[in-house]
Formats: sequence, structure tokens, C-alpha cells
Amino acid sequence: MSLLRLAYCSPLPPAHSGIADYSAGLLSELEPHCSEIRVFNASGAPVATSIQRRYEVASLAELPKWEQREATLYQVGNEVRFHGAIYEMASRLPGVVVLHEFMLQHLIRGLTVDRRRSADWVGLMRACYGERGEVAARRYLRTGAQRDLWAYPLFEPIVDVSQGVIVHNRTTRDRILASRPSAAVEIVPHLLLRESSVDPLPPADVAALRRELGIPESAFVVASFGLMSEAKRLEVALAAFAGLREKVPDARFYLVGDTSPFLGLERLLKGELGQGVVATGRRDMDSFVAYMQAVDVALNLRHPSGGETSGTALRLLGLGKPVVVSDVGWLGEIPNEAVVKVAVDDREAQSLLAALWTLAEEPELRLRLGANARSWALAQHAPDLAADRYIQAIQRLSSREPRRSVSWLDRAIAGPSPDVTERIVGEVGEALFDLGAEESEDEILGETAAALEDVGFTSA
Repeated sequence: MSLLRLAYCSPLPPAHSGIADYSAGLLSELEPHCSEIRVFNASGAPVATSIQRRYEVASLAELPKWEQREATLYQVGNEVRFHGAIYEMASRLPGVVVLHEFMLQHLIRGLTVDRRRSADWVGLMRACYGERGEVAARRYLRTGAQRDLWAYPLFEPIVDVSQGVIVHNRTTRDRILASRPSAAVEIVPHLLLRESSVDPLPPADVAALRRELGIPESAFVVASFGLMSEAKRLEVALAAFAGLREKVPDARFYLVGDTSPFLGLERLLKGELGQGVVATGRRDMDSFVAYMQAVDVALNLRHPSGGETSGTALRLLGLGKPVVVSDVGWLGEIPNEAVVKVAVDDREAQSLLAALWTLAEEPELRLRLGANARSWALAQHAPDLAADRYIQAIQRLSSREPRRSVSWLDRAIAGPSPDVTERIVGEVGEALFDLGAEESEDEILGETAAALEDVGFTSA
């Protein structure tokens, strides 16, 4: 297999992005397979010196000028500040796209609605999902109701105009193929970074690490890592941990990472739910990994899931830590002997408490679970394996033509929009009269009109 001249487009360190850290590790693994790698930076911010020393780094705007490239790889996530420019370039200049999750709704809204291009977003929703997509878009614009939007992930535009797609798990592949059955989608293992492949620390070193971090040496330590957001199920985790503290008074719960401003963490930690809980805030990578090595059990709860493969969970598994996960998406794909899975249902908090209590009481179970986790992570996500699979997929996909031309979305957005609002309001009215409602029945008609208004429909 010949060496590639590869254009690599991604956020890069020191950007506060998991995909930036992932790219730094992946580049070094891809390097032996490439005759040349040029790295294209989307942010305009300075790139880490360690990257600049090893690769030619250019602005993303310079990508079209490198005509000698044999393949172009775009790393695409769901945050507009890190991936907006990459998405736009990938839409204009087709290449191979790595989708770290199938949920791109937030990214696309950032590129359209947040830039006063709401009509373009509505057009995309209509082009990809038909009338129901347009209805959901208009409802959101009128009411701000986001829950329904998880049914409209909006990966279809970039899948349609790319040469092919690389994903990291079956969940994301299956969701893409459900909408685009003829798309070229390949699964490549998510990279287990080499610093997460180190041998687990012996007990004496863990004790010393805890002293450095200010963690009580004798405490049973639970932790959640990464951005603390609504999807992390913190209310459930805190409720379960409060129950655990009744049985294990010296238990501690560390929240290691940034906090979403929408979470309301201070409110969550008031009263009993905050007892024994420590929020560390964002840590540098060395400190972040140190906390991982110092804990007894890690939590990686997630719902709803956009099909993401958690690099944080993979680090923990590679370090041989017992991890309790939500039984959803990629987390649900991990073998049962490597993690403890908790269903997302009305008994979630009780199930989590039972899992934590069992792990607290059985140190041998923790050791066995951690050993299984490490063996699985090293076998399935080893850096050299991931790099080999990446190169194979890139070479196969980069020779393909996109399913559709880049201009199809422009035509779809610009096309005439049916007056969905007027028609649906009319159909509701016809249905009421078919059921026997009269124009004089103001109470029924008023309640119906109010209900339509609540979900974003008004009659002109």
C-alpha cells in the first residue's frame, strides 16, 4: 500500500476540544503511513509548538491550493466554534469526513440560525426530513423547544456531498445508513491514546497521587470526567451517590472538568446532594489523567446520545479502571464483562446506587472489571490498529465520487416552501368540524387555537 499525501483538517491543541487532543495523538500514528501530512487549522489561533515542529501547518483557507494532496480528511464534531469552518470547507471541497457522532444539529444551527440564516436551516430540515422536519424547525424558531430536534440529527447534508464517512461505532454507522442506505460508511476504531496505555499504578503510587491531589487516601472515590452537561445525568448520579454515602460515609464524588453554564451545578449541589462532592473545574491533561488514576470507580453516564464514542471512557478503560456506563449508544456496545451498564429508565438512580454499593464492597470485583476493561480497550482500540484501519478506509473512500453534487443543498434551500403552517392549521380545523364542532363553540376552538400556538403554529 503506497504512502499518502494527506491533508488533515481538525481543531488542534491547545484548543479546549477533545477532538483536538485526539488529533494530536492520531497524527503521530498516521505519520508512518504517509509520505507527507499537511495540517490545516480552522481556528486561526496559534497551534501547539509540538504540532508545528512535526508538520507543515496552514490555514484551512489554504487547503484548495495544495493540489498534490491525494486525500483530504475532515474531523467533524458538533461544536460550531471548533468545527464550523471545517464543515463549510468539507461541504465545498469533498473529502473523507470523520463523524465523531451522528448528531450535528447544534453545529448546523450554529452555522445558520445563530448567524441570522434561519431560512437556510428550515430549508435544510425540509430537504432532509420533509414536511415533519420543517414543522419541527418552525416550532423551534417560535418556541425554542429543542427536545424534538434529537430526531433530526442533520448529518445527511455532509454525508451526501462527501466521498465517504468514517465513524467509530456501530450505533453511528447504523443511524447513518438508516437515512442514507447507499452511503459509503466505514467503522474505524477510536484511537486509544498511548498515554492511556500505561500500566495501572501500584497501590503505593495511587496513595501518593491522592496526597498530591488532596484526595483522602482511605476514601472510596467515584468520579465523572469531562464537560458537566445535562447529558451527563448528574441529577441521577448525585441522587445515587447520596444513597451511597449513607452506607459508605467516607465516599467522595469528584466532578473533573468544565461545567456547562446551562447545567445549574450550584443548584444541584445545594443541601444533601452536595455532601462529599468536589467540583474541580477544568484541569490540564496531566492533572486530568492523574485524577483518573486516583479514583476507585468512574461514571460515564450519557443520555440522550448522539452516537459519540467517548474518548474519556476509553482512556479510563485503557487505564484499567472500573467504569459504570449508561446502556446506550457506543457505551452499550462495550462487552458486559468490561463495564457495568445501567439502563436509562425510571429505576436508573436505584440501579446506579446498587452498582456503586457492590463495587464499594467488593475490591476484587473492581480489580477484575478493570483488568477486563483494559484488555478489551488494548485489543480493540490499540493505536497501531486504529492507524492501519484509518489508512485503509481513507484510501478506499478517497477514490469515490460523492453521492450528490455540492449544489444540491443550495437548490433544496432555495426551493419554494409549502405553507406548512397554513395547511396544518386548516387540516386541524377540518378535523374538528368533521367531529361535529361548530363555529359557535368558542371554548373548544379557543383551546385548540391555544394548543396550536403553544407548538408554534398561527393562522395568518
